[in-house]
Amino acid sequence: RRKNQSQSQSQRRSQSQKPKAKSQSLPSKQHTTTLISPKTTTPHIHTTKTKNHIKQIKMISQELFDETLLENEEIFDLSPTAALQETMEEYTIRQKISISHLVLSHPNSTSGKNERLRRKQYNDWLSYLDTLIESDGSVVKQVKEVDGVIHALRGVRLCCRDGWSDEVDALSTIVSTHNEENDEEEEEEEAKKEESNETKDPALPYLTLFHQSNAIYTFMSLLGIVILPSPDATEQDETTNTPTAIQILHETILTLIEILKPTSSNTTTTRDVKMTLRDKFVAFERLVGLLLHYTNVSSATKEDDDEKEVSNLQILIDVIRLATVSCRMCESNKVSFVRALKQKNRNGGGMDVIIQVLRLPTSSTTNTFTQEQVTLWSETCQLIT
Repeated sequence: RRKNQSQSQSQRRSQSQKPKAKSQSLPSKQHTTTLISPKTTTPHIHTTKTKNHIKQIKMISQELFDETLLENEEIFDLSPTAALQETMEEYTIRQKISISHLVLSHPNSTSGKNERLRRKQYNDWLSYLDTLIESDGSVVKQVKEVDGVIHALRGVRLCCRDGWSDEVDALSTIVSTHNEENDEEEEEEEAKKEESNETKDPALPYLTLFHQSNAIYTFMSLLGIVILPSPDATEQDETTNTPTAIQILHETILTLIEILKPTSSNTTTTRDVKMTLRDKFVAFERLVGLLLHYTNVSSATKEDDDEKEVSNLQILIDVIRLATVSCRMCESNKVSFVRALKQKNRNGGGMDVIIQVLRLPTSSTTNTFTQEQVTLWSETCQLIT
């Protein structure tokens, strides 16, 4: 009996333990599933997050904004001001869409029409400059309508600095639309515009359009408009580069400096756009090449250099300024600058070129320093800092 009881008890124990074993095996299967599931579920979750993120920073066109505004005004029988406010809230608050790049005035008002014409002119300038770049990223061999290129570069620079101003009007072909019947309306709009400009940077829409159109790559390509000798060359001069190419290069450098340089008047959003554009700047091989080239040509001081529209020393100063604003508060860009041209013979990278700048000889005819030389040393020290 005892033997049979012990056997029956052992059987009962084994039967009672089997379900436990099965129940213990289930977590392992679930655990295995969770290890595999991230490959299938994570992209979906990540995509959802990505979509939400894109939705927050997604931008709409000016045409869609204007169309929505006019529809709200007509369908809901709103006043122009109320329709504008409703449309802005619809996109920014309810749909979480950025409208910082748009003209936020009524499309049928006089100022609204002029602002939209200016925005179109700005886009035309960017598109025109983009036609100068070949599919491989090089600049076209022969630039036609040089005055048009210079006007486009200066127009983009001024818009990205202060927004649309009287200086930009002088470069533009826009004819302002004015109606005497809307004088009172214009005064009200100007008053509102002055109030809004206290909290909004007038350059922000143009900087955002610059970023949105990827124009930074066009401008980086324009840095290659001048022909640079090999870094191993013992002598370097400007005989191969035309005054036109040098002028376009200088205007491009000045425009990039203005776009990347943060100022105290910039809003937080404007600074964020400038930081994004700075992170996209990757033309450090070209930048250090220009730095080396104009260091060498500036060392050979010539008497006729003062007769040039822009001296080699001034171009060198502005190249250094561009290097400073492109490396400011960006560790990866600093590394790219230091490593640029380091694989070339007889060159130790960006810092080696900076040392060559500080070794530039002064004028042998006088014992005094020129303003350009003092500025050069000051900007070089700023770059090192």
